[in-house]
Amino acid sequence: MIEIFDPRTGETLSPVDAFFAQFDPNKVTKSGLSWGLSVRQRADLVSLLNALVFLARCDRDFHPAEVESIEATVVKFWLEREIAEDCEIEDILDYAERLAPSGEIFWAALHKFKTDESLKRIFKTAAMQLIAADDVIQKEETYWAIEIEDFLK
Repeated sequence: MIEIFDPRTGETLSPVDAFFAQFDPNKVTKSGLSWGLSVRQRADLVSLLNALVFLARCDRDFHPAEVESIEATVVKFWLEREIAEDCEIEDILDYAERLAPSGEIFWAALHKFKTDESLKRIFKTAAMQLIAADDVIQKEETYWAIEIEDFLK
């Protein structure tokens, strides 16, 4: 491509590489919605949060100890991914507590983890810690623990 333009305004959008660079999935923005993460990092974190919140809510009791487990996982994610931005943990936990992921969202997250060894490792450890966090392992949690292990082999 030599040149691109906006058909509505006629504005030339050059250089071409600079225009397309704004859509790079690794680009970090300062948007309040991004927590200082790139699009890819945020997608990974949101998948992790959705899967963990699904597990926390599967027994219909989102226990404070499970929230603490999710917090520890977010910190681990930040450290393992070597994210330079400060971790906005309160905003992230507020976001997580508003989530109500369906089984389909949970399975979509598991498929993402299956293709990313680092995320898989973080999730498997976090899932088992979250299930045990409130010192009561419900039958729903046992069911999902077995499903996770079987699927992510």
